[in-house]
Amino acid sequence: MSRGQYAWQIAERYSLIAVWALMIVVYGLAAPSTFLTVGTFDTIAGSQEPLVFISFALLVTFLVGEFDLSVASMLGLSATLLPVLYTLHHVALPLAIIISVLAGVVAGAVNGFLVIVVRVSPIVATLGTGTLWLGVALGISNLETVGGLPSSIANISNWPLFGLPISFYYGILLMLVIAYVIRYTPWVATRSSSERIGRSPGLPGSASTGSAS
Repeated sequence: MSRGQYAWQIAERYSLIAVWALMIVVYGLAAPSTFLTVGTFDTIAGSQEPLVFISFALLVTFLVGEFDLSVASMLGLSATLLPVLYTLHHVALPLAIIISVLAGVVAGAVNGFLVIVVRVSPIVATLGTGTLWLGVALGISNLETVGGLPSSIANISNWPLFGLPISFYYGILLMLVIAYVIRYTPWVATRSSSERIGRSPGLPGSASTGSAS
């Protein structure tokens, strides 16, 4: 690898971190008394955890060469189902949490079935199921915001640790796990290659082979 190729690889890999650092410098110089405070970083770290977890969920599908447009809807379904079960239907909190998590698992399994077994295009399948999960969430909540969860639920993500909400460290831990899987396990590369081969025209097991025969 030439020096220029290596430099480009480094720039491509760490460009987002560089942009993030540049934004901190720019805003820090423009408004140091308001931006460079503990409260600002606490707000940023504590308000972005849904986006972080959605991004990691999307990253996993991107790594195997697929797309999932229903991730946000699945998160919304689980997040809506929990207060609906606990507040409106008086389901015990632990059971309500389990059901809400299982709802997301079932939604993901439906996506997997449509893409892998039925062989629907991932974009088409997840666009349709994303609309479905959104409709289900709106239906079970009667188009209203449902609250009433105990404060202990909020403490799971907002409990302060070293000046930052603990959800920030959840994101760091998840990032390390995914980085380990990508870097030190062959699963991602094997899965991505097998899917591309399986969908190549004229090869055994691909949809085009069956139609051609």
